[in-house]
Amino acid sequence: MPLPKSSRSTPASAGTRSAGSAAARRAMPQLPDALVALRAAFLAAVARDTPGSDLPRYTEVLDDLLAWGALRQDRFAACLEPSTAGVISFAPVAGTTGPRWSMRPVRGDAPVVEVLPAPGALQDAQRARVRALFNAHSRAVLGADDRLRIGFGALKNLTARDALLALLDGLAVEVPDKSAALTT
Repeated sequence: MPLPKSSRSTPASAGTRSAGSAAARRAMPQLPDALVALRAAFLAAVARDTPGSDLPRYTEVLDDLLAWGALRQDRFAACLEPSTAGVISFAPVAGTTGPRWSMRPVRGDAPVVEVLPAPGALQDAQRARVRALFNAHSRAVLGADDRLRIGFGALKNLTARDALLALLDGLAVEVPDKSAALTT
């Protein structure tokens, strides 16, 4: 579901990013009120267990991922249902295929981004590519059967963040319209 245009607002910290950040390279779009509320719940959950210097950096990662997702409404839709755990998710829109991905606060640890492939959404080679990218940018090593997740600590690095976003872009594939092929 595309983000509604009528009720968009920008998070208060959207203008506080450093000039060299990936987020500064991508303009923060106006976000719907529901997504702003999810962002606030996510940050409140993260603030419980995060030391002072990491919270602004995690906020920058979160805002960058939200901006990226909001600018790709043709491929991903924000799931705007409130979550008691502060989870923010994006799912492929109709007409595309790809994984659902979410940002989740973790008690006693850094928040994570998790790629949640629906059955059949990722082929083995794609799953291996996601795992290899996460292993290349994280201290934690994922095994073949582990959940596909990477911590915000690793995503504070702009190279890792840009690699994740490029990967998600590549996994969201437009499904060809079979009815159009039948009429030509």
